[in-house]
Amino acid sequence: MVSLELCLNAPNIPKNEDGVVFNAPWEGRAFALVVNLHKAGVFAWEDWVETFSSEIAQVEAKDGPQQSYYECWVSALQKILVASDVMSDAEFAAFEAETLTDWPHPTHVPMREPITRDTGITPASNST
Repeated sequence: MVSLELCLNAPNIPKNEDGVVFNAPWEGRAFALVVNLHKAGVFAWEDWVETFSSEIAQVEAKDGPQQSYYECWVSALQKILVASDVMSDAEFAAFEAETLTDWPHPTHVPMREPITRDTGITPASNST
Protein backbone atom coordinates (compact mmCIF):
# COMPACT_ATOMS: atom_id res chain seq x y z
CA MET A 1 0.00 0.00 0.00
CA VAL A 2 1.21 3.51 -0.80
CA SER A 3 2.69 5.55 1.99
CA LEU A 4 1.90 9.16 2.70
CA GLU A 5 5.64 9.81 2.47
CA LEU A 6 5.62 8.64 -1.16
CA CYS A 7 2.68 10.93 -1.94
CA LEU A 8 4.33 13.92 -0.31
CA ASN A 9 7.47 13.36 -2.39
CA ALA A 10 5.71 12.99 -5.74
CA PRO A 11 7.44 14.73 -8.65
CA ASN A 12 6.26 18.30 -9.29
CA ILE A 13 4.13 18.50 -6.14
CA PRO A 14 4.10 22.14 -5.00
CA LYS A 15 6.59 22.59 -2.15
CA ASN A 16 8.52 25.20 -0.29
CA GLU A 17 11.31 24.85 2.29
CA ASP A 18 8.78 23.61 4.87
CA GLY A 19 7.28 20.88 2.66
CA VAL A 20 4.14 20.44 0.57
CA VAL A 21 2.18 23.62 -0.06
CA PHE A 22 -1.59 23.81 -0.41
CA ASN A 23 -2.56 27.26 -1.66
CA ALA A 24 -6.22 26.76 -0.81
CA PRO A 25 -8.10 24.41 1.55
CA TRP A 26 -9.67 22.52 -1.37
CA GLU A 27 -6.21 21.45 -2.55
CA GLY A 28 -5.47 19.71 0.74
CA ARG A 29 -8.91 18.09 0.72
CA ALA A 30 -8.40 16.83 -2.84
CA PHE A 31 -5.00 15.40 -1.92
CA ALA A 32 -6.40 13.66 1.17
CA LEU A 33 -9.38 12.33 -0.74
CA VAL A 34 -7.18 10.55 -3.29
CA VAL A 35 -4.96 9.05 -0.59
CA ASN A 36 -7.94 7.88 1.48
CA LEU A 37 -9.83 6.44 -1.51
CA HIS A 38 -6.73 4.44 -2.41
CA LYS A 39 -6.34 3.25 1.18
CA ALA A 40 -10.00 2.19 1.15
CA GLY A 41 -9.30 0.03 -1.91
CA VAL A 42 -11.31 2.08 -4.38
CA PHE A 43 -8.42 2.04 -6.88
CA ALA A 44 -4.87 0.73 -7.12
CA TRP A 45 -2.08 3.25 -6.66
CA GLU A 46 -0.54 2.21 -9.97
CA ASP A 47 -3.84 3.12 -11.68
CA TRP A 48 -3.80 6.51 -9.95
CA VAL A 49 -0.23 7.22 -11.03
CA GLU A 50 -1.06 6.31 -14.64
CA THR A 51 -4.25 8.42 -14.68
CA PHE A 52 -2.65 11.43 -12.99
CA SER A 53 0.48 11.26 -15.17
CA SER A 54 -1.69 11.13 -18.28
CA GLU A 55 -3.68 14.15 -17.08
CA ILE A 56 -0.47 16.14 -16.45
CA ALA A 57 0.89 15.18 -19.89
CA GLN A 58 -2.35 16.24 -21.63
CA VAL A 59 -2.37 19.59 -19.86
CA GLU A 60 1.32 20.24 -20.60
CA ALA A 61 0.74 19.46 -24.30
CA LYS A 62 -2.01 22.08 -24.61
CA ASP A 63 -1.45 25.65 -25.68
CA GLY A 64 -3.07 28.36 -23.63
CA PRO A 65 -3.91 28.56 -19.94
CA GLN A 66 -2.64 25.69 -17.88
CA GLN A 67 -4.42 23.93 -15.02
CA SER A 68 -2.74 24.02 -11.65
CA TYR A 69 -1.24 20.86 -10.16
CA TYR A 70 -4.29 20.27 -7.98
CA GLU A 71 -6.76 21.08 -10.76
CA CYS A 72 -5.05 18.24 -12.65
CA TRP A 73 -5.32 16.15 -9.47
CA VAL A 74 -9.11 16.66 -9.36
CA SER A 75 -9.49 16.00 -13.10
CA ALA A 76 -7.54 12.76 -12.72
CA LEU A 77 -9.66 11.80 -9.71
CA GLN A 78 -12.81 12.27 -11.76
CA LYS A 79 -11.40 10.15 -14.59
CA ILE A 80 -10.34 7.28 -12.34
CA LEU A 81 -13.64 7.20 -10.44
CA VAL A 82 -15.64 7.23 -13.67
CA ALA A 83 -13.38 4.60 -15.31
CA SER A 84 -13.73 2.41 -12.20
CA ASP A 85 -17.55 2.72 -12.35
CA VAL A 86 -17.57 4.28 -8.90
CA MET A 87 -19.57 7.27 -10.13
CA SER A 88 -20.62 8.97 -13.34
CA ASP A 89 -19.38 12.36 -14.56
CA ALA A 90 -22.70 13.89 -13.42
CA GLU A 91 -22.40 12.30 -9.97
CA PHE A 92 -18.84 13.58 -9.67
CA ALA A 93 -19.91 17.10 -10.65
CA ALA A 94 -22.66 17.02 -8.01
CA PHE A 95 -20.22 15.65 -5.40
CA GLU A 96 -17.67 18.34 -6.29
CA ALA A 97 -20.27 21.12 -6.02
CA GLU A 98 -21.53 19.77 -2.68
CA THR A 99 -17.99 19.47 -1.34
CA LEU A 100 -17.14 23.03 -2.32
CA THR A 101 -20.32 24.46 -0.79
CA ASP A 102 -20.18 22.26 2.33
CA TRP A 103 -16.95 23.71 3.73
CA PRO A 104 -15.97 24.23 6.37
CA HIS A 105 -18.07 21.59 8.00
CA PRO A 106 -19.53 22.90 11.30
CA THR A 107 -17.67 20.24 13.32
CA HIS A 108 -14.32 20.64 11.55
CA VAL A 109 -11.39 21.46 13.81
CA PRO A 110 -8.55 22.94 11.71
CA MET A 111 -5.65 21.02 13.29
CA ARG A 112 -4.23 18.54 10.78
CA GLU A 113 -7.13 16.20 11.44
CA PRO A 114 -7.81 13.49 8.87
CA ILE A 115 -10.11 14.62 6.12
CA THR A 116 -12.94 12.19 5.50
CA ARG A 117 -16.33 12.26 3.89
CA ASP A 118 -18.92 9.48 4.00
CA THR A 119 -20.01 9.17 0.38
CA GLY A 120 -21.20 5.59 0.37
CA ILE A 121 -18.35 4.73 -2.03
CA THR A 122 -17.34 1.10 -1.83
CA PRO A 123 -14.11 -0.41 -3.14
CA ALA A 124 -14.14 -1.48 -6.79
CA SER A 125 -13.82 -5.22 -7.28
CA ASN A 126 -10.83 -4.86 -9.61
CA SER A 127 -8.69 -2.78 -7.22
CA THR A 128 -5.56 -3.95 -5.46
